[in-house]
Amino acid sequence: MRSSWLALVVGTAGILAACDDKTTLSGPSTIGMSVSVSPRLDTIFATDTAAPGDTVRLTARVRSSVTGGDVTGFAIAWSSSDANVATVDASGLVRARGHGNATISADLAGKEQAKASIVVAQRTQSISVTPAATSIFVDDPIVVGDTVRLRGVALDRDGVVVTGTTITWRSSATGIAAVDAAGLVRALALGSATITATGAGVSGTATIQVKTLVKSVAVASPVTQALVSDTVQLTARATGQNDQALVGRRFTWQSTNLSVATVDSTGRVILVGSGTAQVTATSGFVTGSTSIQVVPRAIVSLDVGSDFTCGVANLGRGYCWGKGELDQLGVAADSLCHEATAPEDVPCAISPRRFAPAVTFSAVSAGGLSACGIGSDSNIYCWGDNTAGQLGDGKRGTSVSDFAVRATVGTVRFKSVTVGGSHACALSTTDTAYCWGADGNGQLGDARHINSTTPIPLAVNFETLKWSRLSAGESHTCGLTVGGTAYCWGSNEAGQLGTGSTTLDSDTPAAVAGGLTFIEISAGGGHTCAVAVDGSVYCWGANTSGQLGSGGASNVPVITPVPVSSLSNVVEVSAGASHTCARTQGGQVYCWGSAAWGQVGNGATTGLVASPIPVDGQLQFRSVSAGLRHTCGVDVLGATYCWGSNVFGALGNERQAAMRATPQRVATPR
Repeated sequence: MRSSWLALVVGTAGILAACDDKTTLSGPSTIGMSVSVSPRLDTIFATDTAAPGDTVRLTARVRSSVTGGDVTGFAIAWSSSDANVATVDASGLVRARGHGNATISADLAGKEQAKASIVVAQRTQSISVTPAATSIFVDDPIVVGDTVRLRGVALDRDGVVVTGTTITWRSSATGIAAVDAAGLVRALALGSATITATGAGVSGTATIQVKTLVKSVAVASPVTQALVSDTVQLTARATGQNDQALVGRRFTWQSTNLSVATVDSTGRVILVGSGTAQVTATSGFVTGSTSIQVVPRAIVSLDVGSDFTCGVANLGRGYCWGKGELDQLGVAADSLCHEATAPEDVPCAISPRRFAPAVTFSAVSAGGLSACGIGSDSNIYCWGDNTAGQLGDGKRGTSVSDFAVRATVGTVRFKSVTVGGSHACALSTTDTAYCWGADGNGQLGDARHINSTTPIPLAVNFETLKWSRLSAGESHTCGLTVGGTAYCWGSNEAGQLGTGSTTLDSDTPAAVAGGLTFIEISAGGGHTCAVAVDGSVYCWGANTSGQLGSGGASNVPVITPVPVSSLSNVVEVSAGASHTCARTQGGQVYCWGSAAWGQVGNGATTGLVASPIPVDGQLQFRSVSAGLRHTCGVDVLGATYCWGSNVFGALGNERQAAMRATPQRVATPR
């Protein structure tokens, strides 16, 4: 029988004449009798369609008003007030027929009557909450309208909706999602909450996820590395939960290391120090980031020419400074300089200026009035004077920025380049030598004495030689084979070829006399120097200013290598116009030769120095380069220093027309 709890109410009863509890009547008589029904109130729980078991049993009791005891033997007539709700049979069994209320009457001989109230209703067995799981997508900040409506429905045992059940709502995480009495859930913070609907003692739940509208944020940077003082513009892109880009988003930018990088509200980053900075962009509670490695803004290698200097800074950026009247700086000069004896203004740069920003360089070389560099693509780029074809572009080179053009030589690629007075030479990636430009003295080595506007290989008998070093001087060239044998070619008027003769120039490579094996070689104005495998230095050629370092000066050319006095453990040598400098394994730099412009770096500005002397300042260098009348080097700490003539700003210290006979710090590259 499908019934639950019982609730009793008082029924009606007739009071008849009393009789003794044990009185036996001779016939049915209702005098003094009363009837009652139990239970007086009951509920039958039924689904929409009543089942045979949806019943309740009523019991009628006849009592004597005289004795107060039960009396048997009386027939009871049962009836229902609404047979569509419930029917009752002769035994008092009430059967549900439909939902509602019915009164069941027990009739005693038509004179006395008792009644019971029967309710046929549905029992709430479960609460269904829909949707059972959903998400509220929110932006930052979360607003009042970030809601979802839940629906709670009471169901009976067969899943049929039960009407009239009162449902209450509760959230398991009120700080994340709150719910009101009508089931409206409002998002308050990101996270998850369980919403419970309770009615008639049973409950149902729904899971609410409060999620950000933004699925991901991607931050893009045009570079992964940059120099101190660079400015980098970052961009951010937000993607929604549907993996589509969200337009019109605003981002909050932040740098994780303010000592390395700062960032403004537009994503513009200023790099203020060395190190690594992570920059983040946040939108709709989601953060994306990118990292930028910041390295010092400093020159790492350089080469000195005629009153100008060029170098490569960190990240392969090219810089030049000094005289720039024929575009040898590779970029427009930003100052004007002049000599006292020639007050005509000359374009110049008194601090390093960047050239060819579209190219990343591995090395540069400065010569007389032109310069060249090796790009990261292993192409040669040149700029400056091109009267002898020394730019190597064949008049059809591709301009990359300002005045830099690309030397053309088919598919050949290069790993080093050297620029002389009006010619240049380069070493290919296969260790083959090429030269171009002026060839009046045979300095191109191709046995033709014809200027070339494009790189060409050496003469037939020498074009297959493998070289480890090349160095272009004023009008001659020298090189070392991979075995360390020295060859020179070009002008020999001062014995700078080292062949033991000054009578003839050579338009093909000629072996340097003496049979020495070298690891470094440098061709200067009218002399040449080289480092032997044992760390000693040998020089030959012009010695009018003591530039051979042999302890004296002479107008008589030295036509074979002679040792430089009191110098050992040398790893680098650089021959200038009339002076020479060398660097030892420990980083000490020694110079000798003309001191007329302070280029030897010992404080002297007149006369000559015939033997090596240390450069003042107790600095330790990792490279050194001697030019026309000034010298520069990079120290082991990464600082750049120059000394000598500064007439055209070649010292790069933001001053002009003031020679300095001791190392001066070059300004930070711009």
